[in-house]
Amino acid sequence: MRLLQPEMAAWLLVLPVASIAWGLRYSQRWRHRRRWPLTGRGQRRTRRLRDLATLGFALVSLCLLAFALMRPQIRAERVTPTFEKQDMVLILDRSVSMRARDVHPSRSARAVAEIEGFLARKPPTLDRIALVGFAATSVVLSYPTSDLDSLFFYLEWVRDDPSALYGTDMTAALETALSVVKRERTAAPPPVFVLISDGEDQGGGLERTASAVRRAGIRLYTVGIGSADAVAIPIQDETGREALLEDENGQVMRTRFREGTLRQLAALTGGQYFRSASGGELSSALDRILSSERRQTGTVSKVEYVDIHLWLLAAAAAGVIGLVTTW
Repeated sequence: MRLLQPEMAAWLLVLPVASIAWGLRYSQRWRHRRRWPLTGRGQRRTRRLRDLATLGFALVSLCLLAFALMRPQIRAERVTPTFEKQDMVLILDRSVSMRARDVHPSRSARAVAEIEGFLARKPPTLDRIALVGFAATSVVLSYPTSDLDSLFFYLEWVRDDPSALYGTDMTAALETALSVVKRERTAAPPPVFVLISDGEDQGGGLERTASAVRRAGIRLYTVGIGSADAVAIPIQDETGREALLEDENGQVMRTRFREGTLRQLAALTGGQYFRSASGGELSSALDRILSSERRQTGTVSKVEYVDIHLWLLAAAAAGVIGLVTTW
């Protein structure tokens, strides 16, 4: 314990003054009672106890007030765990089916917005982020970086890109993500993979690629975004106007969310599958993924001092109430 204002201890001199004042007052009352004594022994004993209680409450209240003026603080040690920094590779589906609007404003736009929100409040355990986009082919949009402005630039480009990318090859996307890891060649722990898609896949060899991901010591988490309804896919035609995607027979094509492949990939790599029916669950899923991957490296002890003068003032107020009651 420490005192911020020890000079206020001088107020403790009030205690003997209060004791002398009480003694004089008690003597005066004692002489008064000798002239007009109480009728019963029980009354005399009760009166004596009330006088002693009055003195006790007064001294305790004054002592607490003086101690509160000295601003005492108690020592408290806080132990905080420290965690290893974690890299993350975001693998984002950019195929034409992600333009469906069963999730507002679209599956793709909502996914980008949720990722931006996650990065804007970047958790302290998250170190660098890489961004891979895929459809029939895949491309590294950003290699691992802690430069959020760069990541926001590429995410904005993905959101505003009018190109309709046909086909979906998750195998190629995972192979591209693995190439990002091999390119780094660092001694740091392997990153965590997060694949965000509506579940459609026309590629092959997923099990083989998932095994390669697992052998690299990487867990793949998948997030499925989309509703269960079959919905049309809006695109821009040659004139730049919006139209619905049609097949060769002129029939409107519809896409349906599929989660079987996403569940399988997560299970094969020791990761976890998350469902985002409205799109709003994506950001919280990223938080949970990062939390499950963090590794504690140690602890940090921090000594703090907690001010207790308010508690002493409250106790003194209670003593004053007792004093008034017994007076």
